[in-house]
Amino acid sequence: MATAMISLALRRPSLPQAVRRGPSNRLPPLRIAIPIVVAAWAVLFEAWRFVGTVSTQPGNNDFRVFYLAAEAGATWGWPHMYDPSKLELLNQTFGVVGSANIAPLYTYLNPPLLAWLIAIMTPLPFSLDLYLWTGLNVAAIAVASGLVFGRSRSAWTLAFLSSLALWPAAFAIERGQPELLLYALVVASWWCAQRGHQRWAGVLLGLASCINAGVMAWAASDPSFTAAPLLSPFGPRASLLVGQAVFAAIALIGVWLNRRSLRVALAIGIVGTLTSAVHLHEYDYVGLVVSAWLAIDGSMSLDDIVWIGTGIVSGQLPAIGIRAAILIWLPLSLGFLIMRGRWRGRLNPLAAFHPRGPNMTASFRSGQSES
Repeated sequence: MATAMISLALRRPSLPQAVRRGPSNRLPPLRIAIPIVVAAWAVLFEAWRFVGTVSTQPGNNDFRVFYLAAEAGATWGWPHMYDPSKLELLNQTFGVVGSANIAPLYTYLNPPLLAWLIAIMTPLPFSLDLYLWTGLNVAAIAVASGLVFGRSRSAWTLAFLSSLALWPAAFAIERGQPELLLYALVVASWWCAQRGHQRWAGVLLGLASCINAGVMAWAASDPSFTAAPLLSPFGPRASLLVGQAVFAAIALIGVWLNRRSLRVALAIGIVGTLTSAVHLHEYDYVGLVVSAWLAIDGSMSLDDIVWIGTGIVSGQLPAIGIRAAILIWLPLSLGFLIMRGRWRGRLNPLAAFHPRGPNMTASFRSGQSES
């Protein structure tokens, strides 16, 4: 009996210690938990706002055009999905929807695959289809973030919620655009290629291209796309095209220089695609969020935090009509990603300010790290 009491007395102090250590091992650190809470509240606000918009004006978005194209194809044959007159005829069931009437410059311009996907849902009411489409996009970006940050639940939660809270993703959901699904396919393609499944990677990347191949010809035909006179040595349109070609060449060089890391090469490719595009919408900047996912490989340092912080601010400013910041940040971000792998440990200009000791973002561990 005495031996049992002594043994129990020796074990008693370990119980409070276990209780104290248990939750701390399960809960994320404050530097991760605080952004998660902020992002969660932002997502809840956006969800409440989205539901209110759908309940009052369900057709005041771009998903209406995709829905009309699917209906036109199912009714008169799939070539008619590109007929503005057919779409306008079907559009009359929506009544007056702001100022977004079907017109040659505002009609269905995506590849057929997007309309085919939505055609499956056309027997259902439009509002229900919009909710299902939104749920599909949100689920796709949740899976994509899980593929990148699969080893850390807290990092996945932060990446998923913060991505939805940022303006590009929120605007894509508000407009009913397929950007989240598109970039989820891009991430899935990277995930397959990283594991040696190149064929499936090519199939997924091809599906992404078939959902939205881009409409870069708009800038060549739209007189509103003009550059500043001092930056137009060949005329506004020619100078714009030459400048974007230069950015595309720089991106290709950057991909070659960082070809040993598929993550960095793909991130450079995404940012290079956006930088060299001659026409962008605000929801297209979802690609910048995905490129940041790929760039964070578990060793994020101070210069990475500065890059991501300035990108978040620049990406949010278009929500209040300030677009110059993101246009300046895009080429700077391209240069940063290209040089990021080259200057690590050698030419990093912020290396002197890096904190000593444990990594600042050790919780960010992706599903598979690369050198």
